[in-house]
Amino acid sequence: MNVKFREKSSKYKTYTLISEYSLTKIFSTENQWVEDFPSTVTSRLNFMNEYDVIILQHSLSSILSYLSKEKKLPQKIIENAKNILEDQCYFDIPAIEQIFSKMKELEKKYCIDVRIAIELKEKRKIIFNHNGVIYVNKERYYIFSYNVVHYNTQQMSLSDYIILEYLHYDNFLDVFQRIEEEIQFMFKKKIKLIDVESYDLYFHPYATGIFFHEFIGHLLEADHFFTSPLVYQQDFKFKENINIIENYGLYQRYDDLGNIIYPNIDLVKKGKLKNLLNSEVTKYIYRQQSSGNAIQGNNTADIYPRMQHMYICPGEKPIGDSLTRTMKGIYVKKLNMGEVNTHTGDFTVEVEMSYLIENGKCTSEVEPFMMTFNIFELANRELLLGNEVKTFYNLCGKRGSIVKVAYTVPALGIKASTKE
Repeated sequence: MNVKFREKSSKYKTYTLISEYSLTKIFSTENQWVEDFPSTVTSRLNFMNEYDVIILQHSLSSILSYLSKEKKLPQKIIENAKNILEDQCYFDIPAIEQIFSKMKELEKKYCIDVRIAIELKEKRKIIFNHNGVIYVNKERYYIFSYNVVHYNTQQMSLSDYIILEYLHYDNFLDVFQRIEEEIQFMFKKKIKLIDVESYDLYFHPYATGIFFHEFIGHLLEADHFFTSPLVYQQDFKFKENINIIENYGLYQRYDDLGNIIYPNIDLVKKGKLKNLLNSEVTKYIYRQQSSGNAIQGNNTADIYPRMQHMYICPGEKPIGDSLTRTMKGIYVKKLNMGEVNTHTGDFTVEVEMSYLIENGKCTSEVEPFMMTFNIFELANRELLLGNEVKTFYNLCGKRGSIVKVAYTVPALGIKASTKE
């Protein structure tokens, strides 16, 4: 499972300086106000010295002073880095009046209170050495959080978030359509299912991304893989129609340790495990090349191999062709992020929104339930993949560190267990 690079990685007399900006606005229809929270800025410096990773967390001015006095970097380079990282971060929200209009519409229609918070996150990464700046990257995204409180109970009925890469009116329409669908589901009478293993499962692409992320993605991060049961199963494989690619379509060139990101890595090809997600740290431990997946989610966290953008190769036929022939199934619309036991290969996700399938049609709403699989059991199940892919974004936590991840995936079908 070695990743080979087209470009030789240097031994790094370079410095990776990262600053993160956060700005939040809260919207309420009560007196139609917008509250701005104070912005926050945090900075850190990552570099490698032989086999050791050195991380300095301090204010930007202190880090730049350290580089000037201790590392003797030219003042011209210090000033250049400062100008890049101190460039004004702005918050652009179009159509604020339309946001209030949609919020009021939902409140009146369903007798609820709606609260909206939009947080801008911007991460700026600059890599440089004694000769100057090598690379600059700016990553922006928005966390659109919504809370729904029912008038009668005054208790939180619905709370979640959506990750957006851009803010424009069409985004807001899509977000409010999703919120309204969840509100409608919340008010519907639901049925409780038992013996879930006897049902065929079909996943909306958004749920597909979370599912693959949890059940295979985390196990193929190098620090997890070598403590997992997969390391002892040399003949482990899925069905041949499963092809999973990581670092898909990334515009970034370097990870948080300044190492080259290897794009479009084959994690699983024709069902077989091909590569792992590695960093400059784990490559020495496990004697593998770095794949450029060293990600530090926040300033207080260590640097771990992390997923960034997973691509699942689609199948040949629409998933609906199989769903309409299903006599007994469950259509999964929304999953909550789950947990994986990397030592046993067991993983669990909460099915938050799903519908009963009877005679090829969705009929009743289903009460939320926990879905549990083992990686070896799943490898023996028949997995169906739709013929179209969609891209979604989410947040992933690992050892207290939160990062943004992406999935470009088709709809998924899992045939019922054949266990007696």
